[in-house]
Amino acid sequence: MCGEYTVTQPDISDGKVLEDEVAYGGWPLDDHDPAGFYYDGHPNTSYKTPDTYAIPYRALYSNNIDNLLFAGRNISVTHGALSSSRVMATCAVCGQAVGTAAAIAEKYGETPHGVYLNHLDELQKTLLWNDCYLPHCPRKVSEKTKSAELYFNGEKCKEADVVRDGNDRENALEFPCGGELEYRFDTPQKIEEIRLVFDSDLDRETLPGDGCERTHMTRCNLLPDSPVMRLPSTLCKSFTVYAAGADGEKITILRENENAKRLVKIKIHGEFTAVGIKMNEANSGGETMRIFSFDIN
Repeated sequence: MCGEYTVTQPDISDGKVLEDEVAYGGWPLDDHDPAGFYYDGHPNTSYKTPDTYAIPYRALYSNNIDNLLFAGRNISVTHGALSSSRVMATCAVCGQAVGTAAAIAEKYGETPHGVYLNHLDELQKTLLWNDCYLPHCPRKVSEKTKSAELYFNGEKCKEADVVRDGNDRENALEFPCGGELEYRFDTPQKIEEIRLVFDSDLDRETLPGDGCERTHMTRCNLLPDSPVMRLPSTLCKSFTVYAAGADGEKITILRENENAKRLVKIKIHGEFTAVGIKMNEANSGGETMRIFSFDIN
């Protein structure tokens, strides 16, 4: 099988930017001898890659079979590139990209190639809205989100603008327990969806144990004194989402007391003069928690 684009080792080593990126990798170029355990030499060669590199949509579908998509270790890559892209986390994000592309193809009656030609922007926007990370493709924030007045604990606060900068990985707003964030409008606005991205500590810095214990939580050799893993303290455990109608009266949209999610999307339908979130409690007894994004559509 071969895609319309084949990812090469230089593509990865050089951090090549590809306009149709829909996934990413970051594992080293980690090549093992085919003899495996029977090989007497050095077990592998390993070369660092850039922090993240792009995987293009064109490498995820066939160039000669109209309705065939690939995800996982069968994507269109050279041997050298496969030594990095083969790992399960990279396979997983390719799988989400392919599943999303398949849904868009079904929606419009397109082939996978047709999605590339006619709906690539929608594919990337959908992946980003669903909290996928595309290294060179920033997420665009809706006009409703950008134009609203933003209040943090009842006051306008420039620092709070990080929740609407489209960056769901680097810039977060520190929230005290009981803190409140609210968008306000001069006139009622039609709102269909609220999107929240909390800080789930992707680097696992707040979890107990050493680096191995924090990053290999499904290992089989747990010891009696191994730390008990828990949800990260940066993650919001309890929050309330509310909205206000034309009369200013607030109604509760969602009250969550046992949140374990990084991404929360809430479908609503109506016209509102304000939409807000009150973050009540952090996981693991933390005094503060963090939120990356608060979007409205």
